[in-house]
Amino acid sequence: MVSQAVEEGDARALAWKARQIELGRYGYEKNSAEALRILEEVEPKLREAILAGIYDAKQALCRLLITVAPQKRGAEAFVMAKELAEQGSAEAQLSLGFCYQKGTGVAKDEKEALKWYLKAAEQGNPNAQYNLANFYVKGTGVAKDEKEAVKWYTKAAEQGSAEAQGNIGNCYLNGTGVAKDEKEAVKWYTKAAEQGYAEAQSNLGYCYGVGRGVAKDEKEAVKWYTKSAEQGLAQAQGNIGNCYLNGTGVAKDEKEAVKWYTKAAEQGNARAQANLGFCYEKGVGVAKDEKEAVNWYTKAANQGNAGAQANLGFCYEKGMGVAKDEKEAVRWYTKAAEQGNAGAQANLGFCYEKGMGVAKDEKEAVKWYTKAAEQGYAVAQNNLGVCYEKGMGVAKDEKEAVKWYTKAAEQGNAIAQANLGTCYLNGIGVAKDEKEAVKWYTKSAEQGLARDQSNLGTCYLNGTGVVKDEKEAVKWYTKAAEQGYARAQANLGFCYEKGMGVAKDEKESVKWYTKAAEQGNAIAQANLGYCYEAGRGVAKDEKEAVKWYTKAAEQGLAQAQSNLGTCYLNGTGVAKDEKEAVKWYTKAAEQGKMLKEMGDKLDAKKKKEIEEAAAAVKEAVKKDDEAAIASTSEKLNSIIQAASSDLYRQASDKAAGGGAGHETTSEPGNAGSAGRATRPEKGGEDVIDAEFEMVDKDKKGGKKPS
Repeated sequence: MVSQAVEEGDARALAWKARQIELGRYGYEKNSAEALRILEEVEPKLREAILAGIYDAKQALCRLLITVAPQKRGAEAFVMAKELAEQGSAEAQLSLGFCYQKGTGVAKDEKEALKWYLKAAEQGNPNAQYNLANFYVKGTGVAKDEKEAVKWYTKAAEQGSAEAQGNIGNCYLNGTGVAKDEKEAVKWYTKAAEQGYAEAQSNLGYCYGVGRGVAKDEKEAVKWYTKSAEQGLAQAQGNIGNCYLNGTGVAKDEKEAVKWYTKAAEQGNARAQANLGFCYEKGVGVAKDEKEAVNWYTKAANQGNAGAQANLGFCYEKGMGVAKDEKEAVRWYTKAAEQGNAGAQANLGFCYEKGMGVAKDEKEAVKWYTKAAEQGYAVAQNNLGVCYEKGMGVAKDEKEAVKWYTKAAEQGNAIAQANLGTCYLNGIGVAKDEKEAVKWYTKSAEQGLARDQSNLGTCYLNGTGVVKDEKEAVKWYTKAAEQGYARAQANLGFCYEKGMGVAKDEKESVKWYTKAAEQGNAIAQANLGYCYEAGRGVAKDEKEAVKWYTKAAEQGLAQAQSNLGTCYLNGTGVAKDEKEAVKWYTKAAEQGKMLKEMGDKLDAKKKKEIEEAAAAVKEAVKKDDEAAIASTSEKLNSIIQAASSDLYRQASDKAAGGGAGHETTSEPGNAGSAGRATRPEKGGEDVIDAEFEMVDKDKKGGKKPS
């Protein structure tokens, strides 16, 4: 046994130990200084053995020099290897092939390396057979020939070479040079793994984890990943990190996940670096540290990891852990998008749509949304739907919009569900179906989307697509209002004012009108103005009433303009000013919005009266007849007052009524935008790379001779 010989101080065994220490194999930690120390210790003993005619001693010294001191002693080692190789020693032929392959003690010559590997391989040397197979796999010194590679891997594997067993397993798993056979792959992985070969252990773990060639067994996967990870294989460390993060085959333990990600990341594994960045960004298993997240994302991104590039782009877009830089965000999104990362494609599309960090280009936005949407990315599917609905960057096509909304909605995307609901409510690209609208609004509302909680409230208030239920309306308005959604706040204020679905409470009404009004909601501003004018739920304050009427009127709300005109006409809360009154009456009349805002509530006779009065105002304005303007404006206002028991309530009736309470929106991939619902943050599937890595089928440059 080698271990016993090492313990007994056998020079050749110690030389073997030094090589393994230099290579960091067979349970030995890599330590070049220790390997050199052993070389100095055993070289005199080996030279004594050479003089004594012990054949293996020269070969042992040759291999030791090649492995431990190739730069300083390579020429000497080459001379030894050439002498022994020409005498027919297979081990020396292997060593000589390695010298030619690496340029150790001689000019690098891959064809000459191939020649000597072939000589040793034909004598049955398993390490030479393995290295020869690697040459055929990569086309090194010879035309690439995967079938020939399989032939030599098989010969070495059948002699027990763990590396060859691992690689022939890869060939069977991927159908490289041989018919694909996953069971055969598992057979060879198992043989190599049981010999302690870390790469095969990791790949065997992968097969158990996904059920390739063997029944899926996540616990068995963890077992083999752990064995490999403990030997220092970065891919296995990253994979076991995934297992701990997700509780796959082992109890979930985010701190343990970070431990393994860190080990792999420090070895330069890009996937682990990306995942470690995510953990720091979100504070998963480690204290949240956005700068550290950017550090790891950058390392992985510079290696070409698409997920890290996408996440780094998001950090630059939002100024998370790094100075905000939208151009830099676009640069990284582009790199990831060009690799096919769907999240980056969606975000890049949004940048082009909004002109963030790049010139605005709606056609380019549609291009990237389409790429992501076709991969099934729900955010992009929704955004592409919006483009088709609005004709942004593409010909308007409402049916196509509904198609994409549906795809996203069926994946659970709340904003797409909202948009699809609005399409069904209004018959946009699909037959009008109020029940179907309520179905989708409900799905979205239950996910917490404030806009659709408000829309659903409106459906219940009016009995649109559902049995009228004012209490249910108040429930949904409240949920949306508590999230700060202005329209819901306005409608909730109306419900409290009227005692609809809730006990009448004018103070509570004023509270919600105020919240909405302060956000700029014109209807709430008009209603709040009335509350101050009438002293409902708040101390009467005509100046405050005028303030809120003015805000709403300046936004173009016709009723508020008319009400403000009345204040100026009567000197209510403001100095009496008939010209200013006429100005606001005229704005209301000229908008033509009055009938639209009140029309559904008026009979034909009242509509005609208002139309005639509005026409009289316009004629007076045209003639610049101030007396006529004043009299016709007063008549118009009088008719409006008579048409409704409470003119000011028209604003709330509108807020709580029908389709006016419904909106359609699109969303960016990872960030919010004015006028759009906030896009969801990056989810685990976009950021944590949960795919398990396979080890490359050949080691870099082949294995050093054993």
